Amino acid sequence: MLKIRLGPQLRNYEVPAKPDFRSWVGKIILEYQARKNFALNLFFTREPAEATFGDVNFYKIHAVGAGFDYTFRPKWTLFGDADYGRHNYAERATLGGQTLFRRDHLLHTASGLRYRIHPSLELELAYEYFFRGSNFSEFEHIDNIFYLRSRLAY
Repeated sequence: MLKIRLGPQLRNYEVPAKPDFRSWVGKIILEYQARKNFALNLFFTREPAEATFGDVNFYKIHAVGAGFDYTFRPKWTLFGDADYGRHNYAERATLGGQTLFRRDHLLHTASGLRYRIHPSLELELAYEYFFRGSNFSEFEHIDNIFYLRSRLAY
């Protein structure tokens, strides 16, 4: 199955000295059911996000990712996801004596196990790795997270 969302987005921040976001945004998702118990997915996205860095209004997100779900028992699913993204900030910023457009590169992976208690309730045990590289070294970091979460869908 192929899902495409594409269109213009106009954000007027009502501050004359700051740039507004006026551009195309979109997301393309390709889902492929290879077998009854094995699914693959691939996505591409481009969208703006509200920034909390300095007085910058927004940044652009460009990302690509892939994942899989493998159901090996009626209630047990093994999954894995990986994505790479880039955040491009709209304005120059000065930090540590450097004046640059902030650019972040993000790498995220997750893998784990889901147990379906009920058709609308799942438990998930997983490991997640997140790396952010930035041209401002103050914003570089690595997270390693193990988590147990529940998901209720109806």
